[in-house]
Amino acid sequence: MKVAKLSIAALLCVGCLAANATVVGGVGGNTDAGTFVSLSSADVVGTLFDAGYSIPGLTTSPIDAVGKYLSAAPAPGTDAIFFVPPTGTGSSYVSFDWGTIDSYNTVLVFDAAGGVSSFTASSLGLATGTDSYVNFTSTGPAIVSLAFQSSTNAFEAANFSLTAVPEPSSSVLILAGLGAFGLLYRKRRV
Repeated sequence: MKVAKLSIAALLCVGCLAANATVVGGVGGNTDAGTFVSLSSADVVGTLFDAGYSIPGLTTSPIDAVGKYLSAAPAPGTDAIFFVPPTGTGSSYVSFDWGTIDSYNTVLVFDAAGGVSSFTASSLGLATGTDSYVNFTSTGPAIVSLAFQSSTNAFEAANFSLTAVPEPSSSVLILAGLGAFGLLYRKRRV
């Protein structure tokens, strides 16, 4: 009986965690070039530039950019969107190199449940005028896209890295294992 009560309590706790899901932003991220997502027009809305290419006064390549980088401009007020591949599945973790950080840049993180979290340089504790890797982790629904907004000039992002969301079958296996553990515990007590 005690095991059944503990199992029900554990399931309720898991449900509570999912209900309070959030996206947390932080400084740092994956810098292993071998794991970066190769950006293509299929994954983005916005302008893709080759690493190292800049338009003076409008957009500047992130210092560590590999391959292509995404720019939310060069036209002020033009948003850029990165769809987390594979589209529709999403990721529990996304990191990227934020190039030439500006106080007028905003990152919007969208999750699979329709939630939106907003981050700025100041909310992440970033100094303007520098490059920095940033990361976003979801404790609930997968991150499905990022929108980059700039009220003037550009917002540059490169070197996207992801962590896949566990497949539902993994969750079933975990629950089955917990159930088997509960049965073993119960049989030993009797």
